[in-house]
This record gives sequence, C-alpha cells and structure tokens, in this order.
Amino acid sequence: MQFIEITGQPCSGKSTFLRENKDKYFDGFAVFSPALVTKLISFICSLKLLGLSRVYVLFNWSMKEDVPFFFRCNIFVNAVSKFGIQKMSKIFRVASSSSCIVDEGISHLPFLFLNTDSNLVVNFISDELKNLNICLLRSPGTLVVLDRLKTRGHKRLRYTSANFFIEKNLNVENIILKTYPDLCSNLRIF
Repeated sequence: MQFIEITGQPCSGKSTFLRENKDKYFDGFAVFSPALVTKLISFICSLKLLGLSRVYVLFNWSMKEDVPFFFRCNIFVNAVSKFGIQKMSKIFRVASSSSCIVDEGISHLPFLFLNTDSNLVVNFISDELKNLNICLLRSPGTLVVLDRLKTRGHKRLRYTSANFFIEKNLNVENIILKTYPDLCSNLRIF
C-alpha cells in the first residue's frame, strides 16, 4: 500500500490543495479522514506502538504548550493518534484503493509542539519519517496566512498573537525544509 502524508503550517492551504488537486497529483488515492471512533482506536493502538517512554515524551511536550490544560490534553491525544493512522488507514480504507493519502499525519508533529525545539521533534519521529512519502505545502506568505487566520480562525489564537503564531510556524517550516529531505522516503514540496 502506498501511503502519503500532507503537511504544512496551519492555513497553508493543505485541505484545499488536496481537494483541488487530488486527481492531478494523487489519482487513485483514497483520502483517509478518520472519524471520532477511528481516532480513538488509533490513539489506543498508538499507545502500544509507542511504548511508555515515547508516550511520556509526547505528554511532556504537550504540557509545555501555552494553552489551557484541556487544550494541552487534546494536543497530546492528537499527537499520539498520528502514530496509528497508517495502520488504521489500512483497516478503515475509504475506498478499495491500494493507495492512501492523509492530511496531517506523523510528519505534522513539529507544527503541534510550538514550545519544543523542532529539531527534537524531528529527531523523535526520524525512524517513522524513513518510511513516509510526504508532500509539504510551503507557506503562501505571511500576509496570506494572516488573512486566512483572521477569516477562518484557529484555536491557538485565543492564547497567542497571530504574528507570534505565524512566526513560530515559519520557523518549524524552515527546519522541516532543512531536515526532511534527508530523512523521508520521498519529499515533494508544493
């Protein structure tokens, strides 16, 4: 089964890009959009896959975020769940396709942990990245992202300024651009 992840900073246009270009770049791929039950199963499955020490690292990084406790717990569950997505996509395929594409899988973790050194996060997922084909959507520019954040909103903007949020995500994107080409099975930049 061929498996591709799409990543990029918030409001870079990942979902729109996938919707508008699926036939052009990903013809024959099933888009995996897990439902709540699938995410729960993925979380439980991921706990076993990761082991206690790696789960503890993700928990600590989640607790460092400058958001309320419930939000930090949500970041933790989201981060852990990403490790079971590939397994879940094989079980709960949307179509009978042998290829699957996921919006924001494991490769997206550096964008979740804005208060943790992104190089540490990349190092943490380096073994998983070796087997991933990743499409990275680069930032369309600060003004475009700022406009999209204002239009669509983002949960983190309740706790931080938009400019700080954009700056942190641009730093993450730059680290990904430097490190992922040597770590991933394949990296395509759009």
